[in-house]
Amino acid sequence: QICSTADEAVRFAVRQGIETTSDWFRGRIAFTSSDNGIPSPASAAAIGTDNQINMAAADYGFIVGMVLYLFGFAFFAYSCILADPATSSSARFMTQELPNFVSTRLTNALGPRVMSALHTVGDYALVVIYLIVVLGSWSIVLTHGYELVDKSQSVSNYHKWVGYLVFVACMASWRKAMTTRPGWITARTIAKYDNYPYDNLLFVEKRICPTIGIRKIARSKFDRASGRHVARFDHYCGWVGNTIGEENYRYFLLFLSVHVGMCAYGTIILVRCLYDEIVEMDLLNATFYVAGTSEEVKASKIVVFQYLMARHFALAGALLLMGVMGLVLAAFLSFHLYITAKGMTTNEWYKWRQVEKWHRNARKEYDAAVKEGRAVKTSETTIQVVDTTDGDVGCTGPVGDGDARKVENKAGDAAVKDANEGTDEAVDEAVANPGPFPTNVYNRGPKENFGEVIFPRSLRQDALERWKKAYTEIQVAAETQNNENKGDGNKQKVQ
Repeated sequence: QICSTADEAVRFAVRQGIETTSDWFRGRIAFTSSDNGIPSPASAAAIGTDNQINMAAADYGFIVGMVLYLFGFAFFAYSCILADPATSSSARFMTQELPNFVSTRLTNALGPRVMSALHTVGDYALVVIYLIVVLGSWSIVLTHGYELVDKSQSVSNYHKWVGYLVFVACMASWRKAMTTRPGWITARTIAKYDNYPYDNLLFVEKRICPTIGIRKIARSKFDRASGRHVARFDHYCGWVGNTIGEENYRYFLLFLSVHVGMCAYGTIILVRCLYDEIVEMDLLNATFYVAGTSEEVKASKIVVFQYLMARHFALAGALLLMGVMGLVLAAFLSFHLYITAKGMTTNEWYKWRQVEKWHRNARKEYDAAVKEGRAVKTSETTIQVVDTTDGDVGCTGPVGDGDARKVENKAGDAAVKDANEGTDEAVDEAVANPGPFPTNVYNRGPKENFGEVIFPRSLRQDALERWKKAYTEIQVAAETQNNENKGDGNKQKVQ
């Protein structure tokens, strides 16, 4: 309804039986005002309130709210995603101390059985949250956003069909990442996944998985969430409810890429639609009135933003969510593309940070010993990363009480040790020369590294043939053993 004054807008609302202080009235009764008193196409909004309000104070409160929201989000992103718990107190508190404190208190209060059940339910909590957020946002876009597309002068209607395709791609990529196996290593399949050499740094030869008792092949790791040993283990992703490993990492990257594209596309389209509304209604030049009073408020970017938030509250919320999550997912995707280009997994990236920490501290200690004239080893030391606890790795890094959290040696990191330990005491007391920083033997260049992700080694023809041959040998050996056992049984019967 277009009205010439604020009072007329209020009278119209009263005639229609509309409360001028209701949420419906807020931002929905528009009126025009021009210097000559003649209504013009330019519009302004009557914003309903229970009492007369000071718009300056309202603007101030809105700004404070937005700053607090952005600060809270930035703190969460830094502490839970970007920062290293070993060096950042906030990251250590958010990812280790607080979860452990809450878990301990709940275990004491509810008991281990209830906590075990809660952990089982919790494994799928992020999946449920994902579905609520994504499906809820899409419902808002489909029911409210498409109306703006129809009215928009700069957004074509074909974007509505593109939106349906983006939604299908979004859910299909999530489903694929959720249901594809990461590559489970067993006694029967180990030949299929044994495709990488040991570097004797991050992965050491002749080690047995203490949980399931099989040989730990290079780049593999036991995953507590699935209870299986995973080839080229990357991390466990709660959003897809699946462990990410050699055979599904490509689908995880696809999942991230599609969602980054979805957030970027949706944000751009909705911003263009809302901008068209600002231009069409000339809101930046409008005069706003407080419903119930005749107080005038000149247009500003903040006032117009508040008006759009009130007029399209659900849609504006979805827009903010897409914009913020798009930035977070883009940063997360960039990280995974970076470590892929460098020939690393998430698990290995955190291990390399342990090595960097050890090497930096060892180099400082060695240089100080040389400067002070203390005894030093003339030969360079050999280091190994010792992963005796199979600590879990999630989207934001090591979780639980894994190897990355232990501190036992002088360098401040138990996961790294001197492989030359065991010599005589005089040599052991000398400070070792760490030598040059070790190289990553799995980094074969960006092209080959991405090729191993897109076309996993375990699915290539040579690995499948080797697996088939080994599986046949295992079957033959098992049949031979069964026949021998039957023969021994028959001999005992005859005797």
